[in-house]
Amino acid sequence: MRRASIQTHILLIVLMPALLTEFGLVGYFTYKNITAAERDLSERANNAARHLAGTLPYALFSDNRALIKNLLETEQASSRLLYAVVSNRSNQPIAQLGATQGHSFSARSQINLPTTELDTEPDILLDNSQPTSDTALGYVVVGIDLTPIDADKRSMLFNDLLLVTMAMGI
Repeated sequence: MRRASIQTHILLIVLMPALLTEFGLVGYFTYKNITAAERDLSERANNAARHLAGTLPYALFSDNRALIKNLLETEQASSRLLYAVVSNRSNQPIAQLGATQGHSFSARSQINLPTTELDTEPDILLDNSQPTSDTALGYVVVGIDLTPIDADKRSMLFNDLLLVTMAMGI
């Protein structure tokens, strides 16, 4: 067994900070990419829930289940939702599209009656800034599938591991 020379020891000492920096940067940028993708999915779910909450009041008020189903299908296609559930005030499901089981991020929004500003003078005694519970028609819950993110996580981590292994071999 041959002993390492002084040149090898110096090379190792010089390259150690660069390798540690590489490990740190690879981990940091992988983490940033994963959290950005998760944040984008949660924003997409929140936007879809808010959009449905804004478009469903008439359909719920008139009990038009065909319109509710049509609105859910349209939003599912445009936002790539895994599922969408519309429930009444007492949380009893009215319409559902897709399976609620699975690995998903969900967002919930309250469906309120639209407010009108018919009064010329605001009522000082009533605070109209927050919708009251008697204006609630129901709730909408949407879910977005997280399996593509999980596949991306595995892919990024595998690629990072390969990169670090190649750097250690050089």
